[in-house]
Amino acid sequence: MNARQQMFATMITSVVLPLFAACADSDGANAPAPTPAPQPEGERMIDVGGYSLALRCDGQSDGHGSPTIIFENGAMPFVDVFEGFRQQATQQWRACSYDRAGTGKSEPGPAPRDATTIADELDRLLAAAGERPPYVLVPLSAGALYSLKYTHQYPQNVAGIVMVDPRLPAYQLAVPSVLDDPEKAALIAKLPEGYRLEYEPWNDDARWLLDAEPLPDIPIAVLTANSPEQIANFKSPLDDRELWLQSHADLAASVPRGKHTLIDDAGHMIHQQNPQAVLDAIAWVIEQP
Repeated sequence: MNARQQMFATMITSVVLPLFAACADSDGANAPAPTPAPQPEGERMIDVGGYSLALRCDGQSDGHGSPTIIFENGAMPFVDVFEGFRQQATQQWRACSYDRAGTGKSEPGPAPRDATTIADELDRLLAAAGERPPYVLVPLSAGALYSLKYTHQYPQNVAGIVMVDPRLPAYQLAVPSVLDDPEKAALIAKLPEGYRLEYEPWNDDARWLLDAEPLPDIPIAVLTANSPEQIANFKSPLDDRELWLQSHADLAASVPRGKHTLIDDAGHMIHQQNPQAVLDAIAWVIEQP
């Protein structure tokens, strides 16, 4: 991770925690059997209805229905925090990450910047880019709110979820708002609009998710950062470590194929500090019957 990425990772840790994918012979004879067209790779700007989002996909699907991995950034995604990890994942699977509207390289999108809007944009983005379901969603921190909403809106598209130290609805509604902390509120007020507007609907998103029907019967792996440094980041009363842990355990227990794992040697950015733990969780989800 370069110095700029380290700076933003540090900002996320201090401010957001735990806020937060043959042609024929010339005469047409003896043409080989059709093969899937190569899938485009690298970064693309994709129009989703009058504005464009930045999408980065690499790796090839196996042609046999293997899911594509979709990474969802947490709060304040100034850089694609999954960039390096995505390259590791694409050694086994097709994987994509993207910038939500108004963040990173993506153009601004319509308000409100709530989970319903963001989930709908993601579905349009993947369809317009030619990325085909099923998907394994891999959200970080507050990105869990968006992945859960996507799963409720498009259950037929989701093969499973790997939660990377997620900020879940029960936690969101039980602790004071980040805006109640004067230092954090002041910093958020200075953010560019696309980032700032994502904070405002979090409580409404969390209430909707808590009142929603049960999640579909999909495998869900929940990874909890459990290093001493991570534990020390929780400061009462704004943060509640026990509730953070309990919300993770409860989500895993809410589905027949749920698994909760404490990652003792990693902080919030588990995919950077212990990438193998996240790769193993993705493999576990894919391997579930």
